[in-house]
Amino acid sequence: MGRGAAIACVLLAAGLAHGDWHPKGVPYPLTPAAIQPSGLAQPLPSTRRYVLVWKDQLADAVQSISAAQKQFIVTHYVGTQKVFQNQIDEYRTMNPNFMVLVYHLAYGLNGADQTNPVGNITGPNTFGQEDTDAFTPYVTAHSLTRENAYQHTKASGFTSADRVSYPDPFWLMDVTSPEWTQYMSDTMTTWAKTFATTESTGFFFDAMACGCHRHRTGESANVR
Repeated sequence: MGRGAAIACVLLAAGLAHGDWHPKGVPYPLTPAAIQPSGLAQPLPSTRRYVLVWKDQLADAVQSISAAQKQFIVTHYVGTQKVFQNQIDEYRTMNPNFMVLVYHLAYGLNGADQTNPVGNITGPNTFGQEDTDAFTPYVTAHSLTRENAYQHTKASGFTSADRVSYPDPFWLMDVTSPEWTQYMSDTMTTWAKTFATTESTGFFFDAMACGCHRHRTGESANVR
């Protein structure tokens, strides 16, 4: 779960965890912003007067934290990402407006066929490989041409051997292909509705700058 930033461990003493709200003296739930996108499960808080804290990841996915630390989280952070359903549901019993974003790579797919594959949250309370848990079953169920969803080092006549890999590692996907856009649209909608019992607030699409990096093939200029 540690892509981009290490898992943020909440290393707070119990006494400190009972400190004042953030912003100081302003109790939660915070005042909603005057202008809101339509269809949000939770309103976005106003930032006209305060700097608010959104936490990248929280430690209790991999280690136990105290009740006092959890109380600190829901009174000092407006939301987070990369958490399981049981976690976000618990936070929302303490702060119903606590926000959570569904995490996904902007252009990528984690595959078990990668060297040293990276896992991620692939279900409400599941940590696994997206290719195995979600993409392959979707391709099979919808009779899609799987290889069309990937970026390749040539525009035609490509095979799986021509795929482009990002060093993280993950496969770089062709975001213009109907196969990938259909999968992403359907899957992100499902994840947003099911990863949190009362729905997720939105999405976090990571590593959008990967196109600026040198691909492992060394032929990034020919990527389709």
